[in-house]
This record gives sequence, C-alpha cells and structure tokens, in this order.
Amino acid sequence: MATKRAHKTLTLAEKYNILQQLENGVTGRQLAKKYGIGTSTISDIKKNSEKIKRYVDNSTSDGLFKKKTLREAEFPEMENELCTWFKMQRDKEVVISSNLLSEKAKELHEKHYGTNKFKASQGWLTNFKKRHNIRQEKLVDEHSTSESEQFLEKLRVKINELKLLPSQIYVLEGSALFWKMLPFGPESNKGRIKFLTCTNIDGTHKLKLTVIGNDKCKTLKNTLIPIEYHTDENGKTLLSLLQTWFHTSFMEQTKHFLIKNNINSIRAILVTTNPFGHELETIMTDNDGKIVTMFLPQNFTDTTQTSDQNIISLVKLLYRKNLLVNILSFEDNDVSQNLKKINFKDCMFHLAIAWNQIPGDHFSKVTG
Repeated sequence: MATKRAHKTLTLAEKYNILQQLENGVTGRQLAKKYGIGTSTISDIKKNSEKIKRYVDNSTSDGLFKKKTLREAEFPEMENELCTWFKMQRDKEVVISSNLLSEKAKELHEKHYGTNKFKASQGWLTNFKKRHNIRQEKLVDEHSTSESEQFLEKLRVKINELKLLPSQIYVLEGSALFWKMLPFGPESNKGRIKFLTCTNIDGTHKLKLTVIGNDKCKTLKNTLIPIEYHTDENGKTLLSLLQTWFHTSFMEQTKHFLIKNNINSIRAILVTTNPFGHELETIMTDNDGKIVTMFLPQNFTDTTQTSDQNIISLVKLLYRKNLLVNILSFEDNDVSQNLKKINFKDCMFHLAIAWNQIPGDHFSKVTG
C-alpha cells in the first residue's frame, strides 16, 4: 500500500524559485519530487505565476522565506505604487511614519480610483505591511548614538534645572518646499521656499507657521492667512532671520501661551538643528536665561523615539494634496494650465491648512 504524502505548504520564496526553474527547463515532475509536493501543486503555481512574481518583486524584506499565503490587495495599482514609493524613501534612509504612509495611500487611491472615500485605516495599514513584508525600523549608527545619548543627558539636566513641564519644551524643524510641485511629476527648482514648524512636545501649542521666501515671492502682509512670512534673498540673511524669529515670534507666542494657561514659570527650551555652529546657543537665549535654545548634534539619532516623527514630510504631503484638490476644482481639466492659475498667496493658504490639519495629539505621540 502506497504511503500517503504529508501535506506541505511552500513559502512564496520557494514558489518563486520553482517558477524560475520551470523557465530554465526543469520539468514539473522533477520539481514535484524535489520539493515533496504533487504535480497539481506545480500546476497551481504556474497558474498564479504573474501574481507571485509581482508580489515578490514588490516585497521589501526577507519575510518571503516565511510567508506562505498570497493575499491579493483590493487596490493593487495603488498598493504597487505605494510600495515602490516606500522602497525609494527607504533607499534614501528616510524614516516613513505610519501616518505618512496612510496619507500617501489615500493620495494614491484618489489618483488611481478617483474617490476620496478610502480611509487607510489601521487595519488596512497592518495588512498592507504584511502583504508587502514591510518592517519600519530605524537605522542606528554607534557613533551618532553615543553623541545622541550625551545630548539627551545634557537636555535632561537643563530641563530639571529649569523645572520644565512637557508644555514648556519646544521642537523647531525646517525644510524646503517647491510650492508648485504636485504629488506626482518631476521636481522643479521654481517656486522654492523654506518653512519652519514649531510645537511643544505635548501638542498643546502649535506656533504660527513661518515661511521664508526669496525677494520675488509676494509677501503676505495685510492678509488673514496664519503664516509669518520673511524675505531671504539668496540665503544671505537666514542667520539674522532665525535670531529675529527667536527673540520676537517664538518668545512672544510662548510667553502668551504660558500666561494664558496659568503656567507660573515663564520658562521654556527650544530644541532644533543648527546649520551655523553652536555659538548660536548664546545668541538664541533670552536675557535672564529662562528661555533657551539647545541644538541637536549632527547625525542625531534618538533611539527612544518611534518612527512616527516625520512631521515635515506629513506637512508636505497634506499641502500637495490640498493643492491638487484646488487644481481639480477648476472646470478646465488641463492640470498644467490650472496650476498656472494658482498664485503664491493660494499656496501659502494651502500650506497653513496643512499645518493646521495635523492634530495636537499627533505631536505628543511623536515626541512622547
């Protein structure tokens, strides 16, 4: 009596390997014997060859050596493009947060299927990561970790010295933005600005967004757009602008917030990067030393933070989404022509909306 063959389930990596061997001339019967499976299983693998190849080609980790089932996505075009985008960002060592991944998914879903009803829920996000073997891990360098630990200890000492609450600890970040660049298409050097975001770490106080443009940009004086605009011709005055921002805008808004919320101690600390050198720490401090700035070391890596920290990228993503919605609202279907109708003031309005769309509790999750 013939011995019944034990049931065996192959991993996707093994199925992919079988397809490659079939293409190289190995017979199905030979492969069935080699892997201890039936010839009908080989036939099923051949029938699903395109799905298996597409899935493996879009995978982002070695999880294929464990994964056995092939779960087809409900929105394959969107997920394939999202996965490609994620891999490009990962190759650049850009940390992609779950929130940013969800926002990008909603943007691509609207692009492919013409509807904004897709929610990119936590359940969908979890399944998307499983389908594409995505693991959001941080790259940590030993030298930068040691330097980071020293900075964090120095920061803790200063916080204890000033007896600060989480609402008195602020983070300043900055980036460049091509304000006429849509969520898709090539980058352009035209219309480049810098912008600064600043918030305290418990998310209870978001400062007004600061925009730094060149002398050709139209200023936003006498408008109701909640943005603080500065002109920076060829970057020559960026240092003085940063000092001015600290001693006027930051200190004024921070003191107003502390008084309004009955925080008796008018003290605060601002944490940010420093492109000019650490001599700025003495320049960006108030006269009595109770509102101070501390600059992150180069290549700072905080091993205590989660990957949900890419606030700047989220602002840009929301901005471009808002810009695209505005352009698509015109009766004319020519996107390039509609883009020409958008002026600098319109774009700053969308940037302010993007900043306001990020809820306060998101910052507490990021920095907590």
